[in-house]
Amino acid sequence: MSDIAMKFDEGKFRMRGVGIIIRDGKVLMVHDELRKYYYAIGGAVRLGETTEEAAVREVYEESGLRVEPERLALVQENRFILDGELHHEVSFYYLMKDIGDQKTGERVLDYAAEGLVWMDIATLGEHKVFPRIYSTLLKELPDGIVHSMEDEREGK
Repeated sequence: MSDIAMKFDEGKFRMRGVGIIIRDGKVLMVHDELRKYYYAIGGAVRLGETTEEAAVREVYEESGLRVEPERLALVQENRFILDGELHHEVSFYYLMKDIGDQKTGERVLDYAAEGLVWMDIATLGEHKVFPRIYSTLLKELPDGIVHSMEDEREGK
């Protein structure tokens, strides 16, 4: 099936499913060594797939971890410029149940300069992390669903 992603003259739109994987006070993130930032594991929802199914699939594809969603924790609207192009995303972040002693395995990341890292939740604010709300949200995750909007466009 095709990704729910659209290309326009002005930029790109994507709907994403994302996994929040926490273990021992750390969250699993992707480190983009080229651009020098960290981001949450996830990717485009496929046509006919739920955002929850996409989050589980993307976590497995990118980390090798078999996960089970606990609940929807965050819905985020995000606008940013990447490689000179406007990106507009709506992402659904699912808190995953305890993964036990699973180890990350083979991963299919977008670029060779990316790798998985466990980041200490207490120090997320010291790094360039996306979504930016992670540095406060994950310290004390509320029971309900949080709605967040980020606008990283120049001049916004």
